[in-house]
Amino acid sequence: MMIICFFTIIFGHLLLKKLKNFLEKIDIYWIRYAILE
Repeated sequence: MMIICFFTIIFGHLLLKKLKNFLEKIDIYWIRYAILE
């Protein structure tokens, strides 16, 4: 049970990091688009 929780925490943390990076990229594209308009 503890092992499952441990892996869930690690996996969730990595997933959040990837999601954060993805959102930052989207923000950059939106800013560029807004400047060009």
